[in-house]
Amino acid sequence: MENGDTKTEPKSWAMVGGDGPRSYALNSSYQRGVLDVANELMNEGIKETIDFKIPCFDSSNVCTFRIADFGCSAGPNTFLAMEKIIEAVEQKYHAQFQNSPPLEFQVFFNDVTTNDFNTLFRTLPLYQKYFAAGVPGTFYGRLFPKSTLRLAYSSYSLHWLSRVPEEVVDKKSPAWNKGSIQCSGTAKEVVKAYSTQFKNDMDSFLNARAQEIIGGGLMVIIVLGLPDGILMSQTGAGIFNDFFGSCLIDMAKLGVIGEEKVDSFNLPLYFSSAKELDEIIKNNGHFCIERLNMLNHPMMKKKLDVHFHISQFRAVFQGLLEAHFGRDAVDKIFEYLAEKLAENYDSVFNAAKHQHGAHSAILEPFKAEKIIDPYNDLPSFQKNTLHRLPALTLSIFLIRKQTCIKLRNREMENEETKTVPKSWAMVGGDGPRSYALNSSYQRGVLDVVDELMNEGIKETLDFKIPCSDSSNICTFRIADFGCSAGPNTFLAMEKIIEAVEQKYRAQFQNSPPLEFQVFFNDVTTNDFNTLFRTLPLYQKYFAAGVPGTFYGRLFPKSTLHLAYSSYSLHWLSKVPEEVVDTKSPAWNKGSIQCSGTAKEVAKAYSAQFKTDMDNFLNARAQEIIGGGLMVIIILGLPDGIFLSQTAAGICNELFGSCLIDMAKLGVISEEKVDSFNLPLYYSSAKELEEIIKNNGHFCIERLNMLNHPMTKRKLDVQFAISQFRAIFEGLLEEHFGRNDVDKIFEYFAKKFAENYDSVFNGATHQHVDHFILLKRNIN
Repeated sequence: MENGDTKTEPKSWAMVGGDGPRSYALNSSYQRGVLDVANELMNEGIKETIDFKIPCFDSSNVCTFRIADFGCSAGPNTFLAMEKIIEAVEQKYHAQFQNSPPLEFQVFFNDVTTNDFNTLFRTLPLYQKYFAAGVPGTFYGRLFPKSTLRLAYSSYSLHWLSRVPEEVVDKKSPAWNKGSIQCSGTAKEVVKAYSTQFKNDMDSFLNARAQEIIGGGLMVIIVLGLPDGILMSQTGAGIFNDFFGSCLIDMAKLGVIGEEKVDSFNLPLYFSSAKELDEIIKNNGHFCIERLNMLNHPMMKKKLDVHFHISQFRAVFQGLLEAHFGRDAVDKIFEYLAEKLAENYDSVFNAAKHQHGAHSAILEPFKAEKIIDPYNDLPSFQKNTLHRLPALTLSIFLIRKQTCIKLRNREMENEETKTVPKSWAMVGGDGPRSYALNSSYQRGVLDVVDELMNEGIKETLDFKIPCSDSSNICTFRIADFGCSAGPNTFLAMEKIIEAVEQKYRAQFQNSPPLEFQVFFNDVTTNDFNTLFRTLPLYQKYFAAGVPGTFYGRLFPKSTLHLAYSSYSLHWLSKVPEEVVDTKSPAWNKGSIQCSGTAKEVAKAYSAQFKTDMDNFLNARAQEIIGGGLMVIIILGLPDGIFLSQTAAGICNELFGSCLIDMAKLGVISEEKVDSFNLPLYYSSAKELEEIIKNNGHFCIERLNMLNHPMTKRKLDVQFAISQFRAIFEGLLEEHFGRNDVDKIFEYFAKKFAENYDSVFNGATHQHVDHFILLKRNIN
């Protein structure tokens, strides 16, 4: 495992998240504009350089085309880029193999850990042609197992340095950049410091991607740059940055912000020339340049208003400024900048002698025998006047050394992603009411199942088929379905990986370690931001987040080696329609759960559970390789026992009675109470076994009934209410509205305290935890 880069993430600042008026999503039209210019080049480059003799690299020869966007932000630009790339790839594929079925695509959206992945996942196109995953972390280090990606893409990201060069903020250094906030190009030592940092960062980026992209894979880069021989201070962007720097100096003189803070502030940006990029890529040696094009951005010749400039600038730099000057100063800074820019608008933008540009590059794997001159295709007049070009977009295609991979047809069956069942996430964040701090009950079961899981993996895991890449690099892929926002999922993955490694080392004593990739899945409304920000610093795996319901397909075929789901599958995809239908014999008036005593209600809940479990097993059967494992921990009941006979059931009924009381008091709507049912079903071992056997895709290796260590403890009221709220708050907000939730839990806490003994002493039985170990049948 060579993932040391992920242990310390370079200084990084995300774009403004969300979808509000100041968000990057609504203020990135400049970045989006280049796609229209680069689209034709990208389309041609993909068609000319992609090699479909080797598209399939899974052990089952299923055709999965994996793409990663490095520096995706929170959308929507990345969705448009992926759509264009997939369209070009499909066109080439169908042209080469006219009677073949479509490919399956998996797209990884990468950005820094502080990026707003929640907004990214919630705004995913409903009908996308790919399985989506989010990958947190700096792209200047490894983020994927070896030989994983077919195409890498990065737009308007690589001009961001991993950090500001230390020399430019060191008062004792000849490169101290006092009086400026950027690499303007006029101070030789400053330029050298920035250039060195850019070279080191690009080298790290290329080295990491060289390990992750398969032989024959492509990389498309769009990066802001300068015409050769032109200084940043001669461009509109450079003059604007210098103007912004002068505003900061003015504000320091006025005492609004600290002078020392201004002196130590520099933008972590570097605009390189085409010549400089060409040299870095060639010296790196892993890639060769197939194309290097210089494009004029469509907005370069437009006169844009002050508001546009400020909005675009703020969406990009607000996080950086908050980190340096503090949140309270940011509004003042932008108010001052807007005022000064309005006064000096013409002088700022008319002073530019040149324009910066975007380098659009398509990179191809290194060919030792030949390096392609990126300027061969340029008209002669452009070669002679290259230094006077107004804008640059370098289009670079890199192709790794190819290995032969056998093509196999597959069928895209991703209709499940088009309709998302009703879903409610646990309480996010890491505050006092969060699921992260109120899920000790769920975590407690791991101590009980640890030995069972360890033994089961050692006995049943088949390491004759662990390697799924064409290069036979061993990448072991795991998915947690229903991960929530951590930290329980991290502990579970640690235990699973430890068991897998022990089995692997016992079977292959002299083999190198496996590489692990772990996918954390939960509903789209899950708090992935907190999940990513709290990832263990020294995890043994490459992490990715996958939004969406686990009752449908989430991964390409034959992708996973081990699936895991804990305390998730007792959540139904929806409340059965019959139980809230006043005309149905299964109408569940007076209760909020499947207590087990009403036959028609139990039948409706049981049918919904069977349908959901069947969908879950069918989806996983396509995603798990033959011989792969699935570990399921699910809340249930002993055979023949009703939920109303357990403490959990009695607690739920007490909560339901609270809702009825509050409706009678006029605090909440009676109609709302009558239509409220918990989307939970506690199954028996017998019922589970029957569903799995009838499904036919998996063999039951183990089915154990466990007693949770906390079921025999007398838990205090505060603990019980906190755990209950962390789970059900989102569900209650959705149904009753946010304003009523606090009132509901205040009333419930009071009534629970009054009836504490009757709740726990009234239980004649305990619910149980089912531990199930399944093995995917080999077709």
